Amino acid sequence: MTVGIILAGGHSSRFGSDKALYFDALYKEYWVCLAYQKLAALTDTVFICGNANNQQALKNILPKSAIVLTDCLPFIDCGPLSALYAAASQNQCGTTRQDYLILAVDYPDISQDSLSTLLSKRNCYLQDANQKNHYTVAHLSFCKDDLTYFLTKNKRMKNFLAYLLAIPIFANQNVVNQNTLSK
Repeated sequence: MTVGIILAGGHSSRFGSDKALYFDALYKEYWVCLAYQKLAALTDTVFICGNANNQQALKNILPKSAIVLTDCLPFIDCGPLSALYAAASQNQCGTTRQDYLILAVDYPDISQDSLSTLLSKRNCYLQDANQKNHYTVAHLSFCKDDLTYFLTKNKRMKNFLAYLLAIPIFANQNVVNQNTLSK
């Protein structure tokens, strides 16, 4: 069983507004909804990891069955790893590893094929056609205890991937992380 995690709780400071709640005229959809549709098609359950500021808005635009989480103690506002910790905390046993397909909301152009490619191997992250690594598009196996141990020492996603011995998986797609709003 694979669980989806949507990273939707960032500050979006370079973007200028909440990326998760951005309505994309090209797709006629909010970015969080695009991510939800993609992960729901490939996973058994999807957790949307937002923040205290966007939690209610996420619940308003997502299907009623969507599970919206926010960072939880003791790891609040620690970047993407806070979201992974919140999702892993849903597992009753902190030592049982779970498979997660992770997607940040700022990849609206990611294809189902690229996500499916990630599912073909455990503990990997996306490397696009330009050989650029995308650490917040990943298929990982971890438990809450892994994150508890790691977050007491380090808060970087790239380093957590190294801790899990995650490898890049090539996807035949140019992928863009939308950190700024194109004019």
